[in-house]
Amino acid sequence: VIPAENLIFFYEKTSIRKVSELREYYKFVLEEKYGNINFDVHLENDTVYVLAYKNFDVKDYYALDGEIFSLLRIYNLLSEDDGYCINFEKEKLTFVSVKNKNIDFYRVILEKDADIIGSPDWLKENLPELENKPVLIVGNSENINKLKEFFKDYRLIENSYCSNDLAVAFGGALKGILKDNRLSFRKTTLSEEDKTKFKNLFLISIASYLVSYFLIEKVSENKLKEIKNLQRQEFRKAFPDVPVVSPYMQIKSMVKLGSNFDLSKKLAEIDLPKDAKIYLIEFYDGKLIMKGESSQPPENTKSVKKLPNGNFEFEIEVK
Repeated sequence: VIPAENLIFFYEKTSIRKVSELREYYKFVLEEKYGNINFDVHLENDTVYVLAYKNFDVKDYYALDGEIFSLLRIYNLLSEDDGYCINFEKEKLTFVSVKNKNIDFYRVILEKDADIIGSPDWLKENLPELENKPVLIVGNSENINKLKEFFKDYRLIENSYCSNDLAVAFGGALKGILKDNRLSFRKTTLSEEDKTKFKNLFLISIASYLVSYFLIEKVSENKLKEIKNLQRQEFRKAFPDVPVVSPYMQIKSMVKLGSNFDLSKKLAEIDLPKDAKIYLIEFYDGKLIMKGESSQPPENTKSVKKLPNGNFEFEIEVK
């Protein structure tokens, strides 16, 4: 827990509604007075709460909690009313006034003289004027009895959760359990405004990715259609009177990986008449056989037979 004497806490009215702008403003204000220090801000309605610490070397300040907020958590856990919470240590007294479950004000009194700390005169001199409200006293067990005598006319709240010596540490541990908006150097300093911006940016990124993905899919689909159309056009040029699908599927089923386009090369060697009709294309073991009919027999045929309709039935073999 960060000791109260190392904390800077205050709140004030503000017309600024963006937490990011508040952070920039108070960064400038705090650096002007204290130099480069860690701080956090919390905006609630028209009030901004600012918390910072100084002269306290920490590496992971998320793991720590401000003493005054540790005391506030303990008080709120034990009482619903406005009142006072006091942490009385050997050389220090931390006084927190609680109003509407928040810190109204606090005071830290350091005293190295053990003979006078906690005495009635010392308390009257250093404590503010108090109203008759509930009081929670924690801290050094040896000194607490001095305060109980001073506050005997007040309603004292009993701490039933832990020993008074461990109360501040207990309040700090509550930071990870109680889901509140207390200023206590949380691991994330994202405000609701920042979270909304991050969420919108994330959704935009996802939407952009999906649009890009479907555009690529569409472009790929269109490109594939262009290739297939080009294949049909080239096939029609070579075989203008032959249905495209049947020969294409026959050829596709016969092509094997690693054939080095032997079938295409052998097809290119065949010169067919324009009115040729193909009945069979067979490609096996490097040999192409094509059967069909035409008005004139093609060149380099293996066999030719004249049909009753005047056409010629032919067979071509290319090795």
